[in-house]
Amino acid sequence: MSWAAGNIAVGFVSTVHPETATVRVRFPDREDLVSAPLQVGMRRAGGTATYAMPSVDEHVVCLLFGTGIEAGVILCSLYDEDNLPPVTGDVVYTQAPTGDFIAFHLATGQLVIQAGGGVAITGDVLVTGSVTVTGDVTADGISLTSHTHSGVEAGMASTGQPQ
Repeated sequence: MSWAAGNIAVGFVSTVHPETATVRVRFPDREDLVSAPLQVGMRRAGGTATYAMPSVDEHVVCLLFGTGIEAGVILCSLYDEDNLPPVTGDVVYTQAPTGDFIAFHLATGQLVIQAGGGVAITGDVLVTGSVTVTGDVTADGISLTSHTHSGVEAGMASTGQPQ
């Protein structure tokens, strides 16, 4: 590969190969030629790893090695007049095709997660501050809103175990 002969090209993803983190790119300014599989540049790809593949028809910037479209790397994706940013402002934002998202608002420090399928956490969770819940809370199969206590009598100092 020759870095000196490399060039920047802009195109659209034609196929995605998630297992190899590569995509093929169609270049409208080159008679719609389609590249060989090109590596997708990731923020990290070692012991600390990130993974986010572009979608078919996504507008991308490529660094091509040599003089053709046989080897190169996808540097980034682009917003354009047909695909505007989903948000603007002082926010770090990731959105899925479902519309679910994670947004970190830099000015306020607020983290917002919208996940229609729920949020799964493996590990301990420590909350410093208040927790507000608009639905039920269940712990070890016991509902906070619908549980009952056994052996409850008027004036008792304590009750039996929740059921």
